[in-house]
Amino acid sequence: MVLFGFVQKVKLIELIINIFYFFRFFDLLVSIKLYSEKRCL
Repeated sequence: MVLFGFVQKVKLIELIINIFYFFRFFDLLVSIKLYSEKRCL
C-alpha cells in the first residue's frame, strides 16, 4: 500500500509540472501574438 501511495504522489507531481509547463507555453504564445500585433501597427 505504501508503494501505491508513492506512485499516486509521483503522478500528482507530474500532473502539476505538466500544468505549469502548459501555462508557461500558453503565456509564451500570447506574448508572441501580442508582440506581432504591436509590430503590425
